[in-house]
Amino acid sequence: MPDFEPKIILFYCQFCPDKGINSACASNISMPSNFRKIRIPCTGTVDILHLMHALEAGADGVFVLACKEGDCHNETGNIKAQKRITYVRKLMEDIGLEPERVGIYYFNSSQGPSLKNITQEILEKISELGPSPLGLSEAA
Repeated sequence: MPDFEPKIILFYCQFCPDKGINSACASNISMPSNFRKIRIPCTGTVDILHLMHALEAGADGVFVLACKEGDCHNETGNIKAQKRITYVRKLMEDIGLEPERVGIYYFNSSQGPSLKNITQEILEKISELGPSPLGLSEAA
C-alpha cells in the first residue's frame, strides 16, 4: 500500500515522556506529522474506552508512552496503563482484529534521542498491517 499513511494516536504522560519528547524536539528530532500526540496527566488515566474510541474514530494505531517502571510520578500509573493495553489487545484478538494496533512503550526524560526509533518502529508496524478496518471516519 504505497499511498497509505498511518494515522497514529499517541497518549503520553506529562512527566517523564513529556520531558523526553521536549528533549528530542530540542535536539531537532521531530515527531512524524501523522502522529497525533495527546498529553495526559498520567498514563494511568488512559481508559479502555479512550483506546477503543481512537481506533473507532479512524486511528490505524493507538499507543501509550509511559514512564519506566519505578519512575511513575503517581507510582502505579504505568502499571495500570499496561493492564489496560493488555485487556484491549486481548479484546481485539477475540473479535478478529490485529492486537498489534495498540501498544505501550516505556520512555523517560533522558531518552529523547530514542523517540525517533520508537516512532519509526510504530510506523513500520502499522504500515505493515495497513489501514484499520475499524476506521469509520477521518476524525482521528
